[in-house]
Amino acid sequence: MFEPTADSLHAILAKVPELVWKASLDRHIERTEKLIQYTKHSKKRAKHEKQLKLLQSLKN
Repeated sequence: MFEPTADSLHAILAKVPELVWKASLDRHIERTEKLIQYTKHSKKRAKHEKQLKLLQSLKN
């Protein structure tokens, strides 16, 4: 059975903020895609599209 050590626990906890960031970014991308889909006003849609490009660039 796996016995956690201080080093292994530290390594796991060090990855938590990165995983939370990625999950939050994915959620924002999905929300922005839905906003683009349902926005009828062209200026607002352009604003959402610009925001989506920024979010996608942050993800990569």
